[in-house]
Amino acid sequence: MDVRRIRLDNSGNTLTTSSVTYASNSDFINNKADSATYLQGEGVVGNRRTFAAGFAQDEIRVTPDVTLNLGLRYEYYSVAHEIFDRSAVVDITACGGFCPKGTPYYDPNTKDFAPRLGLAWAPAALHGQTVIRTGYGMYYGGNQNDDFSDPAESAVPRYSLSSSDFPALAFPLVAFLNPANQLFSPKAIDRHRKDLYYENWDFMIQQRLPQDWLIQVGYTGGEGHHLFDRYTVNLINPLTGQRPLAGFGSFGLKANDGNNEFNALQVGINHRFTKGLLFQTNYMWSHGIADASIGSGESLSIENMACRACDRSSTSVDVRHNMTTNFVYDLPFGRGKQFLTSGTASRVFGGWEFSGIVTARSGLPVNITMSRKSGDLLDGNASSQRPNLVPGVSIYAANQSITNWFNPAAFALPAKGTWGNAGRFIAYGPSAYEFDNSLQKRFPLTERLALNFRASAYNLFNNPIFSSPSGSIGSLTGSPASVNGSFGRINSIINTGAVGSGAPRRFEFMFRAEF
Repeated sequence: MDVRRIRLDNSGNTLTTSSVTYASNSDFINNKADSATYLQGEGVVGNRRTFAAGFAQDEIRVTPDVTLNLGLRYEYYSVAHEIFDRSAVVDITACGGFCPKGTPYYDPNTKDFAPRLGLAWAPAALHGQTVIRTGYGMYYGGNQNDDFSDPAESAVPRYSLSSSDFPALAFPLVAFLNPANQLFSPKAIDRHRKDLYYENWDFMIQQRLPQDWLIQVGYTGGEGHHLFDRYTVNLINPLTGQRPLAGFGSFGLKANDGNNEFNALQVGINHRFTKGLLFQTNYMWSHGIADASIGSGESLSIENMACRACDRSSTSVDVRHNMTTNFVYDLPFGRGKQFLTSGTASRVFGGWEFSGIVTARSGLPVNITMSRKSGDLLDGNASSQRPNLVPGVSIYAANQSITNWFNPAAFALPAKGTWGNAGRFIAYGPSAYEFDNSLQKRFPLTERLALNFRASAYNLFNNPIFSSPSGSIGSLTGSPASVNGSFGRINSIINTGAVGSGAPRRFEFMFRAEF
């Protein structure tokens, strides 16, 4: 069993802050604001909750060649609460806005039972050279603890202003912060949320080959449900032109209704360390898909808040092809080896070990987004908007380079009152590969003392591993259309530091005394 007490003392906005947003440079010059916020300082609040979990598991040898693993886990995550009851719970349907003091943040979840099943079978007819493995498991999660701070952060006034509600919105905001204009913009949690869970399964076949080689081929898959999700609610109703809650602006709602799925073919070839060679290579062909979430606390943007399913797409971390190879090879020189078995040459060239890691993957997804005015959208929500696709035109530049990755002519401004038809994460950035190698040898000095020397080269070929290009296209207004100058440009590599994967080439030399 496992019991944990969660203590989270933090603040969403310790000090009073305000911000003003403009939809374009022209609007900024003419002080025509598109939206604004005013957040009163709340100080530090304290949320508490308790996690309790227990599991039972057993391994059963059904027959000499069949092993079965069975398990069941139960988890309970108590409802978060603020220690001094300083929270303000919001529910549009049940409370018509702010709920009475002391209302629980959300309903408790008491049915989080998670079964596990595993099976390993080495068919006797195949003489123990083949093993078939399969398994299934369900895994619950309590979300990130900070996801439950919103009611406590809403105990102080938070206001949201939009040009949809105030066409003359401008800086400074003083004229718009009188009681007649203030629109509350709290932070809410879906009060009927469910705890997130994942279902994972796999099917693998391992086959032993001659000369200490092993090949593995398999499928692994999974689905996530009730995943963390973020909405903007109390938007303008296109039919009435009004917001459902009078006196409230648009505000954020954290829910748990996202879904995702992952499917992959995995192939691996391995040679265990015999005859001076260790070799492993693994390849995965996969696809990750999501409608709103990729994990416990990471949500994906939604263009039309009334249609989450319309944004079902590849995930932001979808990598279609991924390969890793690592090896260790004792060079065949020196005493007991194939070549140069004696004399000075044996002492100089013998005992060296060569090793390396090779990684390669396809590009990461890029979301093509654009800037739009709140008044151009039926619901007044201008965040995470995407353009229209021009039929028959490639989204990639004809002469593709790191400064010209996408083709701006492939995108167009949607008509007023409509959403863009370009899908989410339809583009991909550059692929990547890296070679890391080392050469080392142990020099015995005395019976108890030796010196180990190693020379390593990271990113041996100094191949630049670029970041993804910018997908922010700008407003697409005017003639010719105004395009963000950074659109389609790659401005950095994934690692500008001195160490780590993706950094520029570097050499390291090491001497280590062993005694």
